[in-house]
Formats: sequence, structure tokens, C-alpha cells
Amino acid sequence: MCAFYHNSTKDGLGEAIQETTQELERYVGQRIRERRTMLGLTQQKLAEMIGVTYQQAHKYERGINRISAGRLFELSQVLGVSVGFFFDGASAPSLSTVSERQRMSLDIARNFAKIKEERMREALAQLCRAMAENASTESDGTGAPEGQDRLDGLDSLAASDGLDGSNQLDGSGAFSPPRDPPDS
Repeated sequence: MCAFYHNSTKDGLGEAIQETTQELERYVGQRIRERRTMLGLTQQKLAEMIGVTYQQAHKYERGINRISAGRLFELSQVLGVSVGFFFDGASAPSLSTVSERQRMSLDIARNFAKIKEERMREALAQLCRAMAENASTESDGTGAPEGQDRLDGLDSLAASDGLDGSNQLDGSGAFSPPRDPPDS
């Protein structure tokens, strides 16, 4: 079933195959967890039965670590199923399937195109740029002063659009609900 997986990187093929492989690994892990639960075994007990640590068994079930053919055979023996059980119900890998991230990107693009007001589109584009910059600088551990400047600039853009009486952008870029006026 998985014989055609290889490490080609032409036209992103390698990434698509890697993503499909990871999905399959998660599916196999889910099937291991289902069968273990049906038998009333804990992860600790399963780990002892196959000679690995609890952490390793947990990683197998989450699809984080790959399971070798020998280990998969051993799991099938311990859980009393055929090796094929772990793949039952798995759809055949397809390189044309759209990932969740791609689906979300397409949804964002479709909705963005529906926004009629140019200033609203620009505000949303600035917000996305600022969030992306903020995420990339936070992963470096360098902070995000430039991204924060953009987020702060969105406050003034929202205010100039007359949005200051309703939903506001706070300093973090999150929308805050309108505030009730103080009691007199």
C-alpha cells in the first residue's frame, strides 16, 4: 500500500507524500489506541508487553514516532489482530488531497475577495502581515517590535474608519468588544 512513498522534492511532491505519510502514521496510532482500549489495556501495560517505555507507546499512538514493520507485527500479535487491522478504513494515499492548511488558505482567500470596502481589505491584509511577522519573530525569540508597530497602526486605521465606537483592536491585535460608557 505504501510502496510508492519516496523522497522526491519535484513540485512539492515530497512534501505532499510526507504529509500523507504523517496522516497514515496518525491513523495507525489511532487504531492501536482503539484496540488497546477495547482490550482494557493501559498504555503502560501495552508498553511492557512490547518492550518499550510508556512514552514510546504514547508516541506510537499519537503518530509522533514511526513504527517499524517488526514493531507493528509485534503490536498485532500482542493486540490479537492482523497487521492489516491497523490499516483497515485508511483511504488510499492521494497526492491530490488538499491539506487542512490549504483548505483554510483557500477559505480565507474566498472570503477576502468578498469584502467590498478597500480600507477593510487593507486593514485585514495589514493584520495578517503583522501576525505573520509576530509569529516569525517570536519563534526566533527576538520579540516583535516591528509587528507590534503594525498592530498599533491598525488601531488608528480602525479609528479613522469610524470603527472606534464598536469593535476595537487592542495592542495585541485582538478585537475587543465595545465598552459601555461609565455611569454618570
